[in-house]
Amino acid sequence: AMALPNLYSSSATILVEPQSVDKDLVNSGVRETDLNERLGLMTAEILSRTRLSTIINEFKLYEDEWDEMERTEVVEHMRDFVSVEPVFNQLETGQPRVNRDFEFNTFRIVFLHEDKEIARDVAQRIANDFINRNIKDRTSITAKSLEFMRDRIASLSKELAEVEKQIADAKAESVGS
Repeated sequence: AMALPNLYSSSATILVEPQSVDKDLVNSGVRETDLNERLGLMTAEILSRTRLSTIINEFKLYEDEWDEMERTEVVEHMRDFVSVEPVFNQLETGQPRVNRDFEFNTFRIVFLHEDKEIARDVAQRIANDFINRNIKDRTSITAKSLEFMRDRIASLSKELAEVEKQIADAKAESVGS
């Protein structure tokens, strides 16, 4: 154990708040059951070769391996030290998880490295990428919802104008009746 290098573990815990749009007002565009799928997709995107390669360059990670390994191998090596783990509700931890799909909205990003500051900074950078991606997704969904509402208002305004015209025509035809 004395010959092994010290590995520092740094983690960042992220809570993804569900959208707070009143369901009677408009469909939020994201089903609650999509949360697991969205987090999985975000994980795949954030831990993609391109993003991890950028982080490797930014923090000059694994420089010794750059000459002897291809870039994809260096990225895979980094992935061995990164994990994204769901954090389950304390009430659910006592229940058996056999054949049950659990909803989770909190997850932990863990990064291991020989330097504690680099471990901290990389874990935080990956967490920031998750947060920024979630903000971008929500902004896009909100913009689409707003566009839908504007289109619907315009459509209803047009229908209202047609009904008002029909009422006005009916009144004009039956003046004095």
